[in-house]
Amino acid sequence: QENDDVPYKIIGSHWVPTEPGDPRTSTLMFMHPEKEWRGRYFAGTDPISSDNGYSNMSTAIFDKKLKTLSAIVNYRDENHKYTFLQCLLCRLYYGQHSECPELIESNIGTAYIDYIDYKGFYNELIYKTQLPDLLQGGQAMIGIDNRGIRNRNIINKLYEFILAYGDRIYFLPFFAQLRTFTCSVTDAGSETWGTVDKRRYHDDILFSVVYAYICSLCYDGDPKNHSVESEKYYTTHEITMD
Repeated sequence: QENDDVPYKIIGSHWVPTEPGDPRTSTLMFMHPEKEWRGRYFAGTDPISSDNGYSNMSTAIFDKKLKTLSAIVNYRDENHKYTFLQCLLCRLYYGQHSECPELIESNIGTAYIDYIDYKGFYNELIYKTQLPDLLQGGQAMIGIDNRGIRNRNIINKLYEFILAYGDRIYFLPFFAQLRTFTCSVTDAGSETWGTVDKRRYHDDILFSVVYAYICSLCYDGDPKNHSVESEKYYTTHEITMD
C-alpha cells in the first residue's frame, strides 16, 4: 500500500555477502540452509520496542540436526521497520524451502508481531500454549513473556543450551555478551538477569539464541530429509477385479 516500507510483496529472500566492517552488515552466518529438510531450523527473536534505545534487535537460527547456530542477526537501524525487515528476511532465508517457526519475546514484541502479520507470515509464529509448561504465562497469545519467574526459567534454558551445545557455537559476539551478562538481586530477593551496563553492552544475542532453542523444544521428533525419504519409500497399489 501507499506507506509500505517495501514496494512489493515479500515471498522469499537472498543472501548478499558484505565485506568485514561494512555498516550495512546485519547478519553473521555459519552455514547456509540445506533444502528438503523439515523440522530442522528454528528462529528466536529478541525485538526492539521503539525507535529509541541502546539495544540492538537480534534473531538467531538454531539447527536442530547439527545442534548449532546457523545465523545471527544483530542489528539496529534508525528506521525500525528496516530492522524488522532484516530479521524477517533472515528467517525466510532458512524457511523458504521448508518451515522455520519463530519464537518472539512478547512483552516487547507487539510491533514486530504486527509487522510479520502484515507481511503475511503470522502462521509461522509460536503460540504461548505451545511452550513448555514452565515458560507459559503472560497476557499475549503469541510468543514468550520474559517477566517474573519466567525470566529465571529462561535463563535456566540458556544455561542448559550452553552446557549441551556451547562447544558447537562459532559466533564470537555470543561469548562476548556472556562476559557482561550478570544477575542482580533486589532487596525482596527477586532475580533479574541482564547486561551490567545497557548503555555500553548488549544481551540481545543471548536471548534470541535461547528463544530459538526453546522454539525447537516446542516440536517433537527429529529433522527429516524429504528427498531421502521419497527415494527410500515407494508405495505401489495393485488393482484387482473380484
